[in-house]
This record gives sequence, C-alpha cells and structure tokens, in this order.
Amino acid sequence: MLHLRSMNWRVLGFIFIFLLSVFFVLVVSVQEYRGTYLKERKSRLKSSTDLVYQMINHYYNLYKDAKISEEDAKESVKSMVRKLRLQGNEYFWILDISEDVPKAFLHPLRPEFEGVPVTQIQENNIVESVEFGFSGVEVRKNNENIGIVMEEIAKTSGEGFIRYRWQKPLQSGEISKDLYPKIAFVKEFEPWHWVIGLGIYIDDLERSIVSNILEKIGIILLVVIITFLLLSEILGNLFFSFHDFLTGLPNRLFMMKKLEEAMKKAEKRRNKLVIGYVDLDGFKWLNDLYGHSFGDKVLKKLSKNLKEAITEDGTIFRVGGDEFVFILENVGNLESSVQVAEKVLKAINKEIEVEGRVCRLAGSVGMTYYPQEEFLKLEDVEKLGLTYQPTEEPLDPEQLIRQADMAMFEAKKQGYNNYYIFDSKQLKLEKTKKEMVWKLKRSLENKEILPFYQPIVNMVTGQVVGVEALARWITLEEGVVPASVFLPYIERHPLMIELDEHILDLALSDMEKWRERNIYVSVNISPEYLQHLNFTCRLKKILERHPLIRRDHIIIEITESSLIEDLSRIASVMEYCKKELGVKFAIDDFGTGYSSLVYLEKLPVSIVKLSGVFIRGLKENYRDEVIVSSVVALSKAFNNTVIAEGVETPMLGKILVSVGCELGQGYGIALPMSAQNFESWIEKWQLPDEWKR
Repeated sequence: MLHLRSMNWRVLGFIFIFLLSVFFVLVVSVQEYRGTYLKERKSRLKSSTDLVYQMINHYYNLYKDAKISEEDAKESVKSMVRKLRLQGNEYFWILDISEDVPKAFLHPLRPEFEGVPVTQIQENNIVESVEFGFSGVEVRKNNENIGIVMEEIAKTSGEGFIRYRWQKPLQSGEISKDLYPKIAFVKEFEPWHWVIGLGIYIDDLERSIVSNILEKIGIILLVVIITFLLLSEILGNLFFSFHDFLTGLPNRLFMMKKLEEAMKKAEKRRNKLVIGYVDLDGFKWLNDLYGHSFGDKVLKKLSKNLKEAITEDGTIFRVGGDEFVFILENVGNLESSVQVAEKVLKAINKEIEVEGRVCRLAGSVGMTYYPQEEFLKLEDVEKLGLTYQPTEEPLDPEQLIRQADMAMFEAKKQGYNNYYIFDSKQLKLEKTKKEMVWKLKRSLENKEILPFYQPIVNMVTGQVVGVEALARWITLEEGVVPASVFLPYIERHPLMIELDEHILDLALSDMEKWRERNIYVSVNISPEYLQHLNFTCRLKKILERHPLIRRDHIIIEITESSLIEDLSRIASVMEYCKKELGVKFAIDDFGTGYSSLVYLEKLPVSIVKLSGVFIRGLKENYRDEVIVSSVVALSKAFNNTVIAEGVETPMLGKILVSVGCELGQGYGIALPMSAQNFESWIEKWQLPDEWKR
C-alpha cells in the first residue's frame, strides 16, 4: 500500500503545481462557464415551459373533443400550473392576450391580480431587454410593461426571453417590496391566446453557478487525490466498484462478470438462462418536471420492487440512468420467462409515493436466451410465434446484451408497457432495413430519387388539368423502382421527411417550367411529415424558394390512414396552410379508412381522390358503382372536386363520367413518367375515341 510519507518531495511538488494549474485554468474559465451555464438554464426554462405547453394543449384537446367545458379546462390548467414549483423560486404565470389590453390569467405571487389588466399592475413595469426566439440577440427596452412586452413576443416570434425586475417571496412567507432582477422564457399558446412564462432570479442563478464551479473543483481534486494516493487493490475491495451507488443494486461491471459465469455454467451443466433488458418509458419527463433528486428517490423505491419481482434464481442489475438488466438461471422454458417479464412490468406499474406525490411508471422489457441452439424448441416457436436461425459465431455476453436491447426497442415499437422476446429473423430484417436506409440516404444525396408524373385529365373535354408527383428510385440494378417497394423501409424514420421535402422541392421546380400550361401538381406527404411540429414552417420555406408558382396550383395529398391519430391537430395545421400559405389539400385513397365522412366534415380539403379499389371493380360489381356514385354526390355536396384513381381502361373512364366523375388518372390514361417524357406526352395527348360523344 502506498503511504503519503513514502512519497518523494518532487512528486508532492508536482501534485501541488498540477493542482495550482488546474485551479488557475478554472478561474480563467469562470466567465466562459458562466455563459455556458446560463445558456443551459435558459434551455431548461424553455424545456419546462414546453412541458406545461403540452399539458395546456392536453386540456385544450379535451375541451375541443367536448369531453369537458372550456371553463373547466382553463380552471384545471390554472389548478395544475399553480402547484408547479420547479426549483427554488421558479414559478409559472399565464397572460391572457385575447383582448386589446392583456390581463393576468394566472399570477403566482398575487392571485388578486388575476383578471386585472397589466397596465394596472404597477410593480411589473420594469422590463430591461428582450430576446426574440432563441437568437441570443437582446433588444433593449426602456422599462416597458411586462405584459405588453409578452404580447409583443407572442405576435412577433411566438416565444422568447425577457430580462426584468420582479418581487420575490421571502423565507418568512411574505413577498418583498423590493424588485429583483430576473430572466424568463415566455411562449404563446395560440388557441386560447395565452402567453406562458417561467423565470429564475439572477441571484439564485449566480449562486448555482458558484456552487457548480466549486463542485467541479472538488471533483477534480478528488480524482487527482485518488489517482495518486490509492492503489487498485484498495479500489478493488470497495463495494461500489461492483454496485450502483444510488440503488445498491449490482452494476454493469458486476453484470458482465455474472453473465459470463452464468453462460459457462449453462454450457457445463446444460442449464438454461434468460437475459432481460428493462427500460422505463418516459422517465426523462419525470426528471425534467420534478428534478433529478425526485427522480433518484423514485428509482430507489422502484429498485426494491424490481428486486422482489425477480425469482430466487435471478439477479437484477442497474446498468444506466433508467435501465436495468435481469439474468434468470435454471429456466425451464420461454413461457416461464414470460411470467417473470410480466411480474417485472407489474413491479414497475406499482404506485410509488415520493415527497407527497404518487407516481405510476411504465416500462418496456426485451428478452433473449442462452444457449440458443438448444433452448428454442419447436413448441416455443409455435406458442410464441418466433423464428430461429443458428448463429454463425459463438455468442458472447456483449452480443446477448445487444440482443436483449434490440428486443426492448421492439417492445417500445409495439406500445408502452410491453415485452418482446428476441427473434433472430427480426435481427436480419433490421439489418436489411438499415442497409436500405443507408442506400436511400445516399441516393437522396446523389439525386437518384426523382418525381415521376402521372397526368390527371378531364375525361369529358380531354384537358390535362394536373399531375401527381410520384417518387421513383433510379437504380442501375433494378431500373426505375416504384415508391411502394422502398417506402416501407423508412416508415417512421426521419429520412421519410427528407424524401417528402426532396420530391416536393423538385416537383415545384418542374412546375415553374410548366407554369404557362396552367396545370396543378399534387404531391403525397407522409404522416411523419404532416405531424411534425415544424411542418408549417418547413413547408413555408420550400414554397418561398418557388415564388413563381401559383399557390392554389399546389396540392398536398394525405392518405386517409395518416389522419386517424390526431384529427383536431391535423385540421388546424391544414387550415393554417390553406389560409396563410395558399395551398390546397386532397385526401388520397378515400373510402379505405374508417372515418371518411368525418374527414369530409372536419377537414378543409378541396379534392377527394377515390381509391382505385372501387374503380377497378366498376365493370363487374354493381355495388362498387353505387359506392362511387354516392361518394361523388357526397363530395360535391361538400364542394369538393372528385378525382378517380386507377382508371386502367377507357371503359372505366366512360362509366365514371356516367356517374358524375369527370376527372381521372391511371394506367389507362398514362403511366407515371419523367418530367422530360411528360412534356413530350402532353403534346401528343388526345381524348380516346370511347370518351368522345
């Protein structure tokens, strides 16, 4: 063992100089650290405000869905927000800007001011500067009223930061007469014309900065002292080298050793073992809302519940912030491990009370097994719907953990509070999907995915009224690949949004060349793009790059199935795009979903595109003809234009005209074609003889 008295004076001198240098660097970096810390706290203010925004939006949706009255929704918001106190003296307040003079809807310190115009609340009239959005550029203000400034931010950028002076609650419970400097983030909730604010006092912030700097200095000193004064044999005997400090559970290092030993035992004694990976669903939200200290206390109690849920032949480990792993030995079959997974989920779901608050968590569990060559029996395959393919190389502990981790993510895809058993076939599918995503990303960068155009014509006059832009992948091996082949690989992937914007941008570029032809372009977008929080902003930027195109000649197509998730939000997004951006919307594959009539009533659509499923059966099936004629009549009653998809023969076109549908597209008119081929086609296009009267 190394003792301090045995150390050479030169070594001690080196340590002293090293520590002095570290201290000097920290002192020099204080100002830079202060700016970084301030930025982080501002980001946290924004994140916390966004969480409250989501809560308000939840009650607003309950009101819009007629589940509660508007008054009850607003009172529920006021009750919930009034209870929120994040750290120290951080409070939320809400301003109502629906009238000419803003009023305080919720005042954290003075409830008597609620409903009072801000011009009558004198103690707030000291605003020093404003930062619109998250730009970092401050605009000086000359002691303007805080309510007026918040209204200005809402109308200008929708969110931003303000520096101002505000009264402060004292430890005695009273409110100070003096005003203290404060910084706050404010954000507009447009549906109710509210502005939400959350602020922190500058002196509290400065104390936090000093505390954090001292903490960092202490950590560095501790690391240096441990490095020079303690031997590895001392550290090896410490309990917390193999156990989690917070929960007392075995940690990842212990787990890897335990798993390695369990695998050897399973091979030697022909025992079976199961590895489970557990991840808490939405735990970050709990930490963000109530703080890490609160989250740590929840984890302590949860760990006890998980330990009780694991059988005598099992061990539970904490391997990350909200991640756990369990190892089960001597398992008879997969069904018994499923019972353990269900017990683990029940343990996670148990109510946990911390600091007077009751929490109920959810989790996802992924499981794998060893040895896989013997463990997966035929009856397991039949009962659990799994597939087995022998692995090419011997499995090691890291591979088993990765398999369980992959299974856990698959459980999350199927919904919260679920479990999933690793499937070797799924592994190969995931690998194929990753390869395809990579190829498609490269193809997008190389502009190998292009819009092909299918004409939309008036089957009475023969006029070409528009085109639908369809994504096509140009490859050397397969030639032109239709979207139906490659789109499934990027469903719910960020690349889908890139593809949507890529096709829309290229289609609008082609439309600029064809603007004298007076035709419109219809472009499909995915559910991921439509439901993206910044959809309207991103769409606006693309439109601004093509100012020569008439906005009403741009049709955004949405498949009926993509509208089911959040109809009210999608309706408001579409309404904004229609009024502010001037684009039109079409429902694609109409009639194949569950709520077609509701969509006609609730959504601001201009065009209804009949699914080819009904069109193709017109000649043989009288019911399809009745459905088509009914949908045409109904759509016209809502002042919607009707387009028939799947017009594959001139006879189908003739039948469609007879039931009142004059616009159509399909292989019977033209196949999807490149922009160059479309220009040649439109010059030669003539109305088929069967359609001439």
